[in-house]
Formats: sequence, structure tokens, C-alpha cells
Amino acid sequence: MFTGTDDDPGTLETLRTLGFRDPSAAAGIVRRWHHGRFRATATARARELLTELMPGLLKALGSTAAPDQALLNFDLFLGNLPAGIQLFSLFKANPALLELVAAIMGSAPGLAAHLARRTQLLDAVLSPAFYRPLPAAPEMAADLATQLAKVDHEQDILDLARRWANDRRFQVGVQQLKAIVRPAEAGSPTPTSPPPRFPRCATGSSSASPRRMAASGASGWPCWAWASSAAARCRRPPTST
Repeated sequence: MFTGTDDDPGTLETLRTLGFRDPSAAAGIVRRWHHGRFRATATARARELLTELMPGLLKALGSTAAPDQALLNFDLFLGNLPAGIQLFSLFKANPALLELVAAIMGSAPGLAAHLARRTQLLDAVLSPAFYRPLPAAPEMAADLATQLAKVDHEQDILDLARRWANDRRFQVGVQQLKAIVRPAEAGSPTPTSPPPRFPRCATGSSSASPRRMAASGASGWPCWAWASSAAARCRRPPTST
């Protein structure tokens, strides 16, 4: 269907029936995949698996609220993958995962953009723990502080904190998409003040260690703020890192 260079009328009609408003553009995107333009589709085995997945993938993308945008988002996601065989094998073994990714691509642009940047999040999505309610804000803040203690430079601290918050919002966003939680439940409750002497994650010195900041109570943005606001801001598109 997509291995040639020209649009096949039957293929275009199939894409139109599936819900794509611009079937020619959709066919062109898929054709690039089959021509091995991405690292994820560079091997014959990857393209073979993709061919097997294509009917279910297009049907899943076509059933979303915005099929054409969903396909574009999936194209971006695919372009960021370092390889495709493992993911395509996962999709083949877990059709529900393929449907979830399609739903993200077509119904949640903020989540889709974050997943395109952080393709490794799919490993977390496969874990049952991913679908459990987020822990209380103090527990999340403690988890963030543990992560921040592994880096020393200010930019690294800020990047890690932003990535941590976006990953948490992605988790809650997926839970909303699957109707596990309601939006009103996702962001409540959160504390209005940090625990005493809680670690802080930004200072005026790029060489300051979070461990020393925690011990000295240095001024700056408190880590708890990232944690306590992560669920409350989950409906906003994750910010780029």
C-alpha cells in the first residue's frame, strides 16, 4: 500500500474512510516510514513489523478526535526513536498500548509532545504502578529531592526538576485519558507550605550542591513547589526541557 512513490486511489479512499481529512498527506507520511527515512524504520525487520501493525495503527489514529494531527504527532514520536524493532514488537504484543499511544497522539497534544521528547516513558506506561494514584505531595517532594541530590549544577537541577514535574503530569494526564481519575481529583489536595527545612533546588551559584543546600536551608525555589504543583498543573501541556 505505501511502498511506492505515487498515491494509490484505493489507499487514499481507505484513509478517507478511516477519518483522515487529507489522505494524500497521510499517505506521504506513512510512505516515508516504509522507505526507512527514520532510524526506527531503517532495518528490514522494523519495516516488516510496521507493515503488520499498519492496519491497526491507522484505525486507532483514525478513531481519535483529530486523525491528521494524531498522525503528525506519531510521525514526530517515531522520528525521535533511536530504534523501532523493540517498540513495534511491544505494540504487536500489546494492542492496548498501541491504542493508548494513538489516543495520546490524537486527543492530548501536550502529552503527545512530551512523549515525543521522552520516548522512554513508554517503559513506565507498561508498569501497573503507572496507573496508581500519585502519592501525597510530601512523598512526591521527597522523591524529587532524592533525584536532585544526584546533580550539582544549577542548570542540571532546573532541567531535572522540570523533567520530573512533566513526567508526573504526563502520568496523571494518561490516567485522566483512561478515565482512572477525574481532572478535579488529579490536582487535589496539595499542601500550601513546605515541610520545615525542606531541600531547595535553585541558588545563585551553579556549583552549589543540593545536599549542601538541604543542610544549610539556602534560599531559592523550594523543591516541594515542583512536587506539590505537578498534579495541579497536569492539564497544562508539559513544558519543553
